[in-house]
Amino acid sequence: MEGPTRSPPARPFAHRPPPSGRLAGAADALRRGSTLVLDWLLPAICAACERPLPAGLPAPGQASPRGWCAACVAALPGTAVPRCPTCGERASGPGPDPACARCRAAPPAFEHAIVLADYAPPLDHLIQAIKFGGRSALAEPLGRLLARAAALRWPEFSDRPPDAIVAVPMAPARLAGRGFNQALLLARPVAAAFGTRPRRGLLERVRQGAPASSLGASQRRGALAHAFAARGLPAGAAVLVVDDVMTTGATLQAAALALKAAGATQVVACVAARTPAPGADLRDTVAPDDAARTRPASARGRS
Repeated sequence: MEGPTRSPPARPFAHRPPPSGRLAGAADALRRGSTLVLDWLLPAICAACERPLPAGLPAPGQASPRGWCAACVAALPGTAVPRCPTCGERASGPGPDPACARCRAAPPAFEHAIVLADYAPPLDHLIQAIKFGGRSALAEPLGRLLARAAALRWPEFSDRPPDAIVAVPMAPARLAGRGFNQALLLARPVAAAFGTRPRRGLLERVRQGAPASSLGASQRRGALAHAFAARGLPAGAAVLVVDDVMTTGATLQAAALALKAAGATQVVACVAARTPAPGADLRDTVAPDDAARTRPASARGRS
């Protein structure tokens, strides 16, 4: 007996072309109209300071994307500082080579890093609220900011979109306990900026250890060795790997090694926050009073 007709599988790395002409205008009008209605029913608030936002989508070219007020976007620490193009760490000073000394001596498996801001107030409190306060809804507006940074920086590395965008996966037991993978929530807006979706199943966590936040640098490297496995990549793929925080880079190093072993030739890390090196000059960081004001309610009182 003949089975049901099945539609052909989607191409694994196809990008959806954006609508054009009248269709694009109609889609934009519909999106803006539905957003106004939703904001009237459920007023939007800033992801950081929780103050009310104007209804509707931001105007094209506006400094703050949907879900953020302009003051909190401006308060994010380290968004415009010079960074090592390889690992994303703050540059220690001017020099002929933009790469930091560590990356010159021992380059990581990923070629570049896109960093939104420093892991410092108020961004650290926002990420803590997402991961440990259960406020997963805050990941989408943060992902929109990261998407804007990724779309701006990616053309510096390649003249074509990424072949795949993946989120750093969590171990199944830890995912079950938290209920969501914050890296995947961030990766969705990032992928949407490139007209695609995060690829699930390409990168998997095959080894679980202690939470990286509880380990030192050398312990992290040991715990994360062979922690990931990748499959289903075409030879020569360029992959954008999204995570929430980079501290030592051990997690993204392990992920990049797995992706390279599966056929990728270019891996770019993309993180919402980069932990500053000890002793880093953070004078552009917002003042403590401002950081407390912009801290999400569920994270206030955390150290």
